[in-house]
Amino acid sequence: YMDEFRDSGSARKRHGHAAVNKATKTYRSWQAMRARCLNRKDVGYRNYGGRGIAICDRWTTFDNFLLDMGEQPLGYSLERIDVNLGYSPANCCWIPKKYQSVNRRNCYLILYKNKEWRTSELASFLNISPDIIRKRIYSGDLKVIRPNLIKEGSQNG
Repeated sequence: YMDEFRDSGSARKRHGHAAVNKATKTYRSWQAMRARCLNRKDVGYRNYGGRGIAICDRWTTFDNFLLDMGEQPLGYSLERIDVNLGYSPANCCWIPKKYQSVNRRNCYLILYKNKEWRTSELASFLNISPDIIRKRIYSGDLKVIRPNLIKEGSQNG
């Protein structure tokens, strides 16, 4: 198992991204993706590998990952477009870190003034804390009308 998880030393020499104590952000993102999906002891494994999120065969080597994704831009992180699919060129992109948190399985969509909002987006728009939005959801002022969609002014029950 660990042999599969580790990189070969020759791969490090080819791409230059894994120098000891100087691994690039792109390389660390690739390593973190592998840990979440392959290492049962990783803190994120339960939400990734543990629920079937896999890495495409092509990305078992960093060289192919780098060719497909390019360098990680400053302030960006690796994003799966569909959170229920695995890591592959067709399902991944670099996204600004501030937007990554809205693409989660537990993220609400709220219908407010005929527009769909994520909790953090609506809170920012209204200049209030996201906690206030969540309290309105739980109190019934904003009601879930289908999974991950909440409607303004609905009554629970």
